[in-house]
Amino acid sequence: MMIASETLRASGLSSNGILAGISRLRQRVNIDSSVLLFALSSNAPDLPQTVHQLRHLAAQSAGCLSTPEHPDVVSCSVALLDAREATLFRSDIPGRPATQVGRWHSPKRMQEKATGPPEESMPLDFGFDWEEVWSRGLSTPPLPRELQKLQFSEVGSVVYFSDDSPEGLVNSLRQLPNSDKIGMICSSTPFITGRPFTMFFNDRVYSEGAVGVAVSGTPHKFHVDLPGNLKPITPKVAITSCEGNLINTLNNSNPTRMLLDAIEAAGIRNAKEDHYYLTLAQGSDKKHAFRVTSGDPNRGTISLESHAAPPEGSMVQLCYLGRPISWDMLPTRKPGIQLFSYPQPQAYWPDQIEIAEGINDGFVAGSENGFLVDEGSSVGGSWKCTLAGARCSLSW
Repeated sequence: MMIASETLRASGLSSNGILAGISRLRQRVNIDSSVLLFALSSNAPDLPQTVHQLRHLAAQSAGCLSTPEHPDVVSCSVALLDAREATLFRSDIPGRPATQVGRWHSPKRMQEKATGPPEESMPLDFGFDWEEVWSRGLSTPPLPRELQKLQFSEVGSVVYFSDDSPEGLVNSLRQLPNSDKIGMICSSTPFITGRPFTMFFNDRVYSEGAVGVAVSGTPHKFHVDLPGNLKPITPKVAITSCEGNLINTLNNSNPTRMLLDAIEAAGIRNAKEDHYYLTLAQGSDKKHAFRVTSGDPNRGTISLESHAAPPEGSMVQLCYLGRPISWDMLPTRKPGIQLFSYPQPQAYWPDQIEIAEGINDGFVAGSENGFLVDEGSSVGGSWKCTLAGARCSLSW
């Protein structure tokens, strides 16, 4: 059960308002009976002190640094959940290796890194192919240690924060068949903390792996929203041949040629590859959006930003991302947990904004690196979304 979910905000790059909000929240909750999930914007001026205060909101805590809503806005989202139903976890399951360049990164060294001992954590003191991943080994990776004691069928929802290689954890979480799962790829922080990503688990800080919470026995609502500026440029068509994250034919036709013809018919000029998406059409809703990363007019194949394309027979549409997301199109706050994909900063940051300081209902965190969704009953399994302005949410 959700005890409280709030987003604390302050302008002027000051943590005073955030710290005051944390202090007030501490007076309202029973520390010993709750667990804490938090996301603190990476532009907070006093990260160690703020994280220290957050950790003392609950006996156990997990969190990360997220992308700022605006250069002049410091935000901190907190979700307090009943410890009898919520279980925090830390994952060190390896995902796909990062692309390596240079002679020092031989295949042997890459394999040692991928299968070697997990990263050593540090005290809380600041001072390439998806198919290869899924096929690694003959069995699904074991669940994180904290989750192995749970009744798998009773876990209804999972929220996690990850580095940019979440594939191993995603694969492991498939053992929770009745759960909806949302995860955020943490904001990149190499110039802030000296770590590529920054995650917290109790009194430790990590730059690899993932942290999160699994909730059992509590009914929940799950939702995905895609921005209204995602416009279809083809009718609904069927996937007639696919392999891995590649679509070979749509309606038994060349999908790259279909996309190019649709671009020309729509009169789109100066378009870039990352403006095109394939959406899974389920009735009138579009709840999956896969970025088209490349296409070959001769072979016809298009590649998607996903470990796998939707299965053959799925009805899909090719879409174009229209005008940039503006400030007023970003998510509104509501009870529960919302994760969303931030657009590029220059696309929506106005020169001046009015900041509503204080406490807002609901946990809202975003990242320029996108989020992942795995709806338990969904066609197509897990998928990654980097579509600017898209959001996913869980509420209890």
